[in-house]
Amino acid sequence: MARRSSWFSLAVTGVLAAVAIVGAVALVLLLVSADSGATAADAGEDGFTVIRPDPRLTPGDVFPVGTDVICVTGYTKKVRNVPAAVRREVLANYNFTAPSGTFEVDHLIPLELGGSNDIKNLWPEPEKPAPGSLQKDRLENRLNDLVCSGKLDLATAQQAIAADWYAAYKRYVLER
Repeated sequence: MARRSSWFSLAVTGVLAAVAIVGAVALVLLLVSADSGATAADAGEDGFTVIRPDPRLTPGDVFPVGTDVICVTGYTKKVRNVPAAVRREVLANYNFTAPSGTFEVDHLIPLELGGSNDIKNLWPEPEKPAPGSLQKDRLENRLNDLVCSGKLDLATAQQAIAADWYAAYKRYVLER
């Protein structure tokens, strides 16, 4: 009997040590990401985990253009130009590593709202968890429709998406 309880004590001690190590590693990763400017994630009042860019790294930036330019079909294809080196710099600034295809280096203020290709307007946006890049794409299209139809001022749309894209998504996509 003494042998069995000794084995059991050893197993429990091993499990507790493993849990403590995993917890310590998670805490270190949390602290490192907090200092690195990593993409911010928080649970909103509706319970969703929302990924947002770090405003210190990605405050947003726009081209000096108006609706006469951005509302022309094909505009974004003409101005989209983010070299691979800039994409890598964005990922490095955010200390971001994830498998290719699970995120995109995205424009905070989208090209279709006059957003620029400057690094101040780029961030690594995950596809998941939802709401993620697919929901933000829906918001971008909706805001472009509103701006180009004259129902929303361009500066208002730019400010809304730069300040909190998820709040803008709820306002302009979910509550319509």
